[in-house]
Amino acid sequence: MDFPTQFFKFFTISLLIFLSSPSPPNVAASKLIDSVCKRTLEYSTKCQQLIGSDPKTKTLEDPKKLAEIVLQMSIANAQSSYDFINQMIKSNPAEPIKKCLFWYEAVVDSFKSSQGELKQDPQTANYDAKTAGDNADTCDKELAVGPPIPEISDRNDQVRLHSRISDAATNMVQLSSSNGD
Repeated sequence: MDFPTQFFKFFTISLLIFLSSPSPPNVAASKLIDSVCKRTLEYSTKCQQLIGSDPKTKTLEDPKKLAEIVLQMSIANAQSSYDFINQMIKSNPAEPIKKCLFWYEAVVDSFKSSQGELKQDPQTANYDAKTAGDNADTCDKELAVGPPIPEISDRNDQVRLHSRISDAATNMVQLSSSNGD
């Protein structure tokens, strides 16, 4: 083979390898997610896993859009838990479970309220996101009077995770709003 043919083959193979290799992650998005997750303290690793599991978050640079996605995830998780507890009452109508159902309605409402306030009043959105975790804590206190119900306690842990992440994400919106972004 002559030199031009070898060069062309080498160039073609190199180009194919380059085009088939994955593109580097969006550094700005990584910084935004890292910044939000660092604010969740002991939940940082779980925060990275949860936010990273949604493909829409990979290219985000806008804190408000990230907060919207986080709140959508939180609402879905809270609604699923509410539905689970509502089903559980049918087979186990114990008073602590009924009280938890009440508090889970408040959890869902808190996340929805946070989502609704995000554009107009990020500070109130932040407060509502925190309140959702408080409602899960109250459910845990209600459960403490009876035998353990790990299925609900696990869901309370998930709400606290979502609340902490939502708190951090809405706080970033609040900070970016006060900085004039």
